[in-house]
Amino acid sequence: KGNAHWTKLRWARYQLQGGRCAVCQLPLGFNWHLHHTNYKHLGKETLADVRACHPFCHRLADSWRKAKRRGR
Repeated sequence: KGNAHWTKLRWARYQLQGGRCAVCQLPLGFNWHLHHTNYKHLGKETLADVRACHPFCHRLADSWRKAKRRGR
């Protein structure tokens, strides 16, 4: 995702979280992802729709969301 909206959203979310991962709370460093908490506004995401997290933590958050959907 390389558009201007996504770039602004990434940095706004990073700053809002104080540069820390939403999952483990450790500093994000240079390699981090935006995790969708929902897909209601796909393509027009807001700060409420995403969280900044490490790649590994992103995979964990995705697996938790999928497990929750399946009722586990």
